[in-house]
Amino acid sequence: MEYLIKRDKHRSCHSFKLFYDCKRMTKLVTFTDSCIYKFGDVDDLDINKLFGFSFGYHQTDSVRFGWHPTTYNKIEIFAYIYSNTKRIIQSIGEIDLNKEYKFEILLYNDSMYQFIILENERILFDKIVNRGETKHKIGYQLYPYFGGNRTAPHDIKIILKET
Repeated sequence: MEYLIKRDKHRSCHSFKLFYDCKRMTKLVTFTDSCIYKFGDVDDLDINKLFGFSFGYHQTDSVRFGWHPTTYNKIEIFAYIYSNTKRIIQSIGEIDLNKEYKFEILLYNDSMYQFIILENERILFDKIVNRGETKHKIGYQLYPYFGGNRTAPHDIKIILKET
């Protein structure tokens, strides 16, 4: 599915999707040329959100992939977690534009997330992040979101496919 975040907006239109006790989320992801932008200030380092899921409110307990463009026209990918309102952000690596990658978030041990990015079934990045305990079992899926505090400077198109 193509997600279009229109200029001057934070999010694309999407439907609300609840889940119970999610342990894994996998999507095929393509960042298009439209994902490159430059504000020319500190907001260039803001992390946009790609996809993930929450346990309760997303700024309390959630996990997702984050991203922003690099100065070399690549996309830097991040682990982006809220654990009991504490934000945890860790860089995972850089990927190319206009290529399809498989992104996976796995929950295991009740306190760890594993972030995996594959290209042609070959693991490029595999990062484990301690998230702390969560009491919630019901949550909702999180969709692409632009920002930080700034809105999209132009239309941003990201392709996410179910696997």
